[in-house]
Amino acid sequence: MRALEHASVPLSGMNLIEASAGTGKTHAIASLYLRFIVEGGLLPDSILVVTYTEAASGELRGRIRERIRDALMALRDPRRCDEALLLIGSAAPAIGVEEAARRLERALGSFDTAAVHTIHAFCLRALQDHAFESGSLYDTGLGADQHELLQGIVEDFWRRHFFSPEAPLSGYIGWKKDVTPESFIRLLSTLRPGPFTSIRPDYAPGEPEAAEARCREAYQAAACLWKEERAAIISILNDDPGLSRAAGSYKKEELIPLFERMDIYFAGDRVFDCFVDFARFTSESLRGSMKKNYEAPVHPFFDAAEALLRELEERARVLKSELVRYYLSELPRHKEELNVRLFDDLLTDLYLALGSEGGKRLGEVLRSSYPAALIDEFQDTDPVQYEIFRMIYAGSSLPLFLIGDPKQAIYSFRGADLFAYLRAAASVDASRRFTLEKNWRSSPLLLEGFNTLFQKVPNPFLYPDIAYRPISSGGGGPRHAFTYENDRHPEPLQVWLLDAQEAKNGCLTVEAAEEMAASAVAGEIVRLLGDAREGKACIGEVPVAASDMAVIVRTHLQAAKVHGALRARGVPAVLQSEKSVFLSPVAGEALLLLEALLNPSREARIRSALATGILGRTGNAIAALSDDLEGWIGCLRDFERWNQLWRTKGFMAMTREFMRNEDVRRRLLAREGGERTLTDLLHCFELLHQHEHASNAGPEALLAWFSERCLDTDREEEAYQMRLETDEAAVRIVTVHVSKGLQYPLVFCPFLWKGSKVPKEVAAFHEDSGEAVRDFGSPGFLEGMLRAGEETMAEDLRLFYVALTRAEHRCCFVSARISGAVSAVNYLLHAGAAEHERVEGAPERLQEAMAASSPFRMEEELRAFADESRAAVGFRLVKPDELLSHLLPPLKVDGTHSQGPKLRRFSGSIDRAWRVSSFTSFTRQGHRQPELPDRDEAAAVGLLHEPVRTIDAMGIFAFPKGAKAGIFMHEIFEHIDFSSPDPLAIRQQVDASLLRYGFEPTWSDAVTGMVEAVLQMPLGEGENPFRLGALKPGSWVSELEFFMPMSLLHCDALQEPLRRHGLMAEGADYRKLAESLEFQPATGMLMGFMDMVFEAGGRFWLLDWKSNHLGNSAADYGEERMEAAMDEHRYHLQYLFYLAALNRHLTLRVPGYTYRTHFGGVLYVFLRGVDGEGGRTGLYRVRPPAQLIEELTMAIAGEAAP
Repeated sequence: MRALEHASVPLSGMNLIEASAGTGKTHAIASLYLRFIVEGGLLPDSILVVTYTEAASGELRGRIRERIRDALMALRDPRRCDEALLLIGSAAPAIGVEEAARRLERALGSFDTAAVHTIHAFCLRALQDHAFESGSLYDTGLGADQHELLQGIVEDFWRRHFFSPEAPLSGYIGWKKDVTPESFIRLLSTLRPGPFTSIRPDYAPGEPEAAEARCREAYQAAACLWKEERAAIISILNDDPGLSRAAGSYKKEELIPLFERMDIYFAGDRVFDCFVDFARFTSESLRGSMKKNYEAPVHPFFDAAEALLRELEERARVLKSELVRYYLSELPRHKEELNVRLFDDLLTDLYLALGSEGGKRLGEVLRSSYPAALIDEFQDTDPVQYEIFRMIYAGSSLPLFLIGDPKQAIYSFRGADLFAYLRAAASVDASRRFTLEKNWRSSPLLLEGFNTLFQKVPNPFLYPDIAYRPISSGGGGPRHAFTYENDRHPEPLQVWLLDAQEAKNGCLTVEAAEEMAASAVAGEIVRLLGDAREGKACIGEVPVAASDMAVIVRTHLQAAKVHGALRARGVPAVLQSEKSVFLSPVAGEALLLLEALLNPSREARIRSALATGILGRTGNAIAALSDDLEGWIGCLRDFERWNQLWRTKGFMAMTREFMRNEDVRRRLLAREGGERTLTDLLHCFELLHQHEHASNAGPEALLAWFSERCLDTDREEEAYQMRLETDEAAVRIVTVHVSKGLQYPLVFCPFLWKGSKVPKEVAAFHEDSGEAVRDFGSPGFLEGMLRAGEETMAEDLRLFYVALTRAEHRCCFVSARISGAVSAVNYLLHAGAAEHERVEGAPERLQEAMAASSPFRMEEELRAFADESRAAVGFRLVKPDELLSHLLPPLKVDGTHSQGPKLRRFSGSIDRAWRVSSFTSFTRQGHRQPELPDRDEAAAVGLLHEPVRTIDAMGIFAFPKGAKAGIFMHEIFEHIDFSSPDPLAIRQQVDASLLRYGFEPTWSDAVTGMVEAVLQMPLGEGENPFRLGALKPGSWVSELEFFMPMSLLHCDALQEPLRRHGLMAEGADYRKLAESLEFQPATGMLMGFMDMVFEAGGRFWLLDWKSNHLGNSAADYGEERMEAAMDEHRYHLQYLFYLAALNRHLTLRVPGYTYRTHFGGVLYVFLRGVDGEGGRTGLYRVRPPAQLIEELTMAIAGEAAP
């Protein structure tokens, strides 16, 4: 490429200008524009300038107008006119100063008509101004996006395939996560079908029927094997010693319901009514779940199941292909019926019009309208855009300048196609390819650092067609120099390595690396600002301010981490983002508020609104207000008044009154982060006001519109982007995409060590020909995923370049060793020659190289890189203990240091064995969870040693299983008055709980009957057994929580007393329990929740409710089955722990209490099995020996047994 000379480049033909970051691209555009006016005699309305966004076109329009004005002033100055004329262009002197000034003045006077447009605005104008040539309608409406159309088409498709009288594919619903209307919408949004995109796979028209036939054949084969070999298959899966029994693999408790589901699936003929985890029956799943040195079990059924699942998956892919075809056929029809055109349609329509029979005439008309064109940001083009300009200007000598930088092509998620740019660049004659060589943004030494970094490897942007050309300073760098006294790291380009020497396997976790990087950057900013207050860090003569610094991130979650780290140190920071305000937390709260304002009679809605941060009421305050009848009525009247104000005077009038009455501004600003919250809230209100006026929407329609926007995460309209909450001096936190086109004195990039994930549902890549491909499951899908990984890595490199080149004086970026890190930093700084030799497989080779590396090796490589840079690049190893030194003193908003307490270093040791333990923590080693009230969440639906039962379930036996059912049943008994149970109150409680937990009201009779049976069940011993439904008032406590001190408890300390006491007369086998125990030593506190403790007949009783499903009849809840459940779930250990705590509590609180005299026993009530006709099923009773309880209590306390 040749260096561009603005004044002498020929103004003819197709030209390509590659403008690297900071090289004065806008200046070049304005210079060419001046020459079109002065040398070409063109007016602004005949010079086409196209750029990417509305904001960019507005800025470009202003810069060109300013340049025309400056040139005109220079021409009118006798001392400068000749020089100014020569600077405009080499042919300008022949025109003369007077004529040139006249032409510029005329252009300035008519500049309001300048044709500076976005690509969509240009296409719209071309279609409307030349309707006859383009064949477009005059009155067609213009929509911003196609989400509503897309949703309507998907809903139509869904109804056709899943709600017809015969809809076999409806079986996919429930188990196939990618077969839902929402997933179909996401799929079409990702595929973006268009004229230059190949969608794969694309099946023949008869394939749906053929695929369905193959599914039925595979189903019949698998069903026959299951019915004939069922017992053998279950035996293999239950007993094979090599199968992993971890949760999610082949844990025996998890297999039982899978066998039942398999029975149901093969009992009928609904081929597509498969179920989640069917894949566990396939040979592939078995091979992947074997312990080391074991071979996977073999059975024809496993191969048949795999074949069936493969055919079901293929039919789902065929269904998606049908969806794409339906979408492509229906979208034009829907738009025609609605007489609407979308923004992307403008490009397609103009492209098709130019290629139609009358396209030649349309091209001639557009060339005569725009005899010169400047296309800005051309690296963000796509095939349609490029073809439009090629067809307009091809074959003519009219000047067309394509200006862009492939190194800054970062908008593929919006449809930009780098490969379209590369094809366009290749089509331009080599003599007409130019580059801008001088950088006007960054300091000379920082530019040297960039050159050193991006010339370190042969292909810094992966693809050989994207070259890095060394850049030199055009004018000595920024106007004011950055100076820093006693700077420990004076190099302008700095790379920081997060120390991973102490990390497991020498790799930091992503979470740990993000925390370290955010803390390191925040600490450096604190140091800079602190030294600036002392005059040590300045830009020119002015101390560095927070607003001189920018932190550039990839995601909004990363931005939140940095914002939190800065806020913790008292540094003001603002987030500059393209994120929609509808995705902000306050938008959700505003939705709750609007629902309450629209429904002032719905007290639950008003309570929800009061609990938001907007109104700021606490739970206690809301409860107190609800109890205050007069105050609550006043609150309801306020909401009614605001509702009437909204309906009579409009949304904004109501909002002003609401904000004033509730003092919302003061309340929000008093909170941490209040400026951000208030800015977002006012933004939401403004958008609501605009929509109300634009569409004449009433309150109901306005609420519906706002709710849809909050749910729709795909909209990217500029008006919805979150705004800066303050213009005061604050650190800017920006995403890479937002930062493009901007510049900052000091830049920090904490997270560029992390690469982008490649979406797994669709492989988006390009063929060697440059054709764009979207593949959701063709035979070449895996190869396509590899190519997609290459393109993702290449875009990460371009994002890295964009982020770094925003800096004027200094740029710091972070490197980190994490597992599987395919990132731009690693590719440029830590990959060897083999990783750069070719594009194919580059991510995989880089991953292998990083796995073979080490923290020490990475440190060596970075130190060597810095040493070879001639003071342009600096290196710093960031150690975790260094980060603490920057925590205090924080900076106040006004920049002064706060006088906080002096930071002290902790030098003691922490006992890692001390913890709060529970029954579950002693039975779930490796999967400890916080103890909660027992809800039988671990209960299996059957017993391991019993065959699967197929008896039809009725009544309470058919009630749903699982944790939710357990919580439901426990809650009912928690609120019953056992002293005088009222049948009507019980019924109401049951109905309310069914509604609250989402169960059908038809279960009311079964559950109520179960409760009544439990209340009337005879308990205790002797001639007068008591009943739960006749307890004395105040004689019971539900959900009794306890904490009991626990010394260092070893497994054998529990096993010894259990072995000594052995088998109980009631059936409890403590020796068996002892052998099953296996846990790590623990000390601290033993805690738990006793479902119920009560006193009856002069004795205390411990009761536990169990919702376990043991079978479909009362006979299944006899002593043998319950004993098996007690052993299986180690409930014996549960009540022994509870008794140790309860016995100690009663001994201390009840005068004269002894276990032998005053403790009645332990009752486990298996609720489903309680027989309401006088039987004893469902009741498990045990009374452990007093000596055992005393020995366990001493073991827990760490005391020696007597």
